[in-house]
Amino acid sequence: MKQKAPEENRRMFDKIASSYDRANAVISLGRYKAWYRKLVKMSGIKSGDNVLDCATGTGNLQIEYKKMLGNDVRITGVDVAEKMMEIGREKAKKEGFDIHFEKQDILNMSFADNMFDAATITYGIRNTISIIGTLKEMARVVKPQGKVLILETGEIKGIRRFLYNLYQKLFVNKIGKMISGDNSAYRWLTDSSNNFPSGEQFLQIMNECEVFSETSYKTFMFGMIFLYIGKVK
Repeated sequence: MKQKAPEENRRMFDKIASSYDRANAVISLGRYKAWYRKLVKMSGIKSGDNVLDCATGTGNLQIEYKKMLGNDVRITGVDVAEKMMEIGREKAKKEGFDIHFEKQDILNMSFADNMFDAATITYGIRNTISIIGTLKEMARVVKPQGKVLILETGEIKGIRRFLYNLYQKLFVNKIGKMISGDNSAYRWLTDSSNNFPSGEQFLQIMNECEVFSETSYKTFMFGMIFLYIGKVK
């Protein structure tokens, strides 16, 4: 599976930053916030806890944490795409939420070991140059018994696979280009989604990291969306 280096990711996401939220809402048929809320519920995070959101983009997951659990949840979002985070800062300010955004490479973060109660990444791990490296780094900064949660698209089989491929080619790519003016970015995102290991294959990768005592996953939207959960040793 071909993956982009951090600088390539930065350029791609900064280019589509201004239209990212609109495109995301249309492409997900308005469902992406519901999946974020499911992640928040399954994270076990409570008021006063400290959460890290990797590849945070425009801060959508962070805002859902605040809406569901209150402003006492401490949220830090990291990304390489500064323009995406600028939009996130504006959204957080408008909502009255205290959210910290920081430019960092998720393969080599400056945070201390065992600093966070949970670490999350949504639709971002497939774009790193090392899935295992990212998982290990996320686990490093999470306290023992804390959780690493990954929300990603998944492999669909049978007739649903055919329909999903049509949906991507005829809807996702065209909508992405129409809203953002950039066809290459959304073509890359759909291609990386199609080639990404999912289900038991991804659990095997998580277990190979040897940093989790338990791993599991849940599926949403007929198996199109996967939520992976790893409990840190």
